[in-house]
Amino acid sequence: MAQALIICEKFKQAKAVREAIGDRHGKVVAASGHVLRLQTPNEVEARWDVPWSQWEADAMLPPAGLYGYAVPEDEKRAALYREIAQALKGHDTVIVATDPDREGQSIGDEILAHARFQGRVLRAIYNNENDRQAVQDAFRNLRDNRDFRSQYESAYARQNVDQVFGFSLTRLVTRELRRLG
Repeated sequence: MAQALIICEKFKQAKAVREAIGDRHGKVVAASGHVLRLQTPNEVEARWDVPWSQWEADAMLPPAGLYGYAVPEDEKRAALYREIAQALKGHDTVIVATDPDREGQSIGDEILAHARFQGRVLRAIYNNENDRQAVQDAFRNLRDNRDFRSQYESAYARQNVDQVFGFSLTRLVTRELRRLG
C-alpha cells in the first residue's frame, strides 16, 4: 500500500498509533476532537444576521437543508484543521484511526468532507489505543470506511438536531417571549 495519511482523534491516540506501527503505513496526524463546527443560522441564510429586535418568526426556522461545516473561530482548532487539510493534499489514501464510535467516525469523516478529499479512505478499528497488539491488528485488517457511513450520518444528524434546537428554536422562543413581555 502507498503511504497514507492516518487521522487520529487526539494527540495521545496519535502517539500510541505511532508507537504501535511506526511510519510503515504513513504520516500520523491528530485532531483534537471535533476541529470543525456546524455553521450558524446566519451563515446558512443571511436574513438571520440581524439584531434580536428584528428577528422574524419565519427567518428563525431551520434552513431547508442541513447545516454544513465551518472552520471555527478558535485559532487552535482552526490551525489543526488547516494542518490536516494541507497534509491531505499530498495523499491519495487516508486511514481514519479515530475512536470506533459515531463521534470518532464523525471527527474523521467531517474533516474529509469539508476538505473535499476524493481519495481512498480506509478505517482502522480498535478499542484501546494503549493495547499495542490491538492497534497492530487493526492496521493489518483495515476496512473500507464506507462500511461505517451510518455512524457518521448518525452523528451528523445529532449535530444538526442540536443546532436546530440550540440556535433556531431558541431564537424563535426568545423572540416570542420578548414580544409577550
